[in-house]
Amino acid sequence: MGTFGSIIKSLQRGTGTMNDVTSLAITISAVTMAKTEILCWSGQSEGAVQSDRTYVSTKLTSTTNIQATRGEGTAGADALVEWQAIEYY
Repeated sequence: MGTFGSIIKSLQRGTGTMNDVTSLAITISAVTMAKTEILCWSGQSEGAVQSDRTYVSTKLTSTTNIQATRGEGTAGADALVEWQAIEYY
């Protein structure tokens, strides 16, 4: 949990698919950036071959936006992204 408090103020979750793109903007309800952490899980779409495996990173870029990105060489494969924004008091 790092430098965040232990009491959760808000929790937002969602999924998205990066179809042939290297970045994805995710809109969330407003949070306090200094008190929010983002968790991300990623994987390949069903039927993708092992070489299409993709790794995605996420960053809170504003009070209402998460930016998911992946390497330039992986844009041809669909990446499934699951994210969670946890805001603490």
